[in-house]
Amino acid sequence: DSASTDVGGATSAGGSLLEARMTKRIVPVVARSGDVIGSIAAVGTPVTTGTVLLRTGGLPVAAIEGDSSAIPVLDRDLFVGAEAGSDVRLLEQMLSVGGFDAGGTVVVDDTFDEATATAVLAWWQSIDPAITVDPVDLVVPAGSFVVVPAGLQVGDATVSEGTTLTADATVLTLTSPARIVT
Repeated sequence: DSASTDVGGATSAGGSLLEARMTKRIVPVVARSGDVIGSIAAVGTPVTTGTVLLRTGGLPVAAIEGDSSAIPVLDRDLFVGAEAGSDVRLLEQMLSVGGFDAGGTVVVDDTFDEATATAVLAWWQSIDPAITVDPVDLVVPAGSFVVVPAGLQVGDATVSEGTTLTADATVLTLTSPARIVT
C-alpha cells in the first residue's frame, strides 16, 4: 500500500499534507480438492497466530501471522522424519506460542520430530479430545495452516459446512477494513 503527493505543496495549520486511502484487503483461504469442510470461524473473528479458521476432515486449519510471500500455505504433509523445512519452524513457533509444548521438549527448528508431533497432538486434542493417534504415526496434512498478514478478521465463507470440494477452492476470506490515513 502506498501513496504519493507533489513535493513543495503547502498546507495551513491543522491541514493535511497527505491523505491516502487504503482499500479493504481480502485474503482468500483455499482448501484442497477432496477436503470435507467442517466448522468455519465466525465472521468478524480476529485472526492471529493459532486462530482456527476452519476444519477439514475433522482437523483444524490455522492461521499463522507472517510473510505469506515466503510460505503462503503448508503445501506438503508433515510427519516424524519428514524432510526439514521452514514450514516446520512456523508450525513449531505456533505450537510453542500457543502453549502446546507442556514438556518443553519442542525445539523450534526445521525438523519435525516426535516432540513436534506430540505438541501437534496436544493442539488437536485441545480442539477435539476425541482425536487420538500415536505421535510417531501422526501426519499433519497439507493445508493445515495458512500464513497471513497481521490485522485481519474472518470474512465471508464461500462454501457451507459439510461441503466436499471437487477441486481446490476458496472456502473463506479474511479481510481488513478500509481506512484513511492523513
